[in-house]
Amino acid sequence: ALDLNEHLRIVPNPVRDVLSAELELPTGTQLQGAVRAVLLNAQGQQAHAWPMRGNGQLLSLREDVNALPRGMYFLHIADEKRWLAGGKVVVE
Repeated sequence: ALDLNEHLRIVPNPVRDVLSAELELPTGTQLQGAVRAVLLNAQGQQAHAWPMRGNGQLLSLREDVNALPRGMYFLHIADEKRWLAGGKVVVE
């Protein structure tokens, strides 16, 4: 596992409509396969998952969350081998 939380930006938070997340990878970070963002509800169940788009050292996500129930979620970003970063997300 890598601990890149300080490089993760989740906006807006709380979110009502569209969730945006960016993970700027430190120089030299090598990804191991495809990167996914997984949103877990407060009970630890997967609420949604999306592929992250990459542009050099910047991974990004922009997704509609209107269909999700209001509440606290946890966003986990991982490649095929390890967890990269994560943070709390509040859906209003």
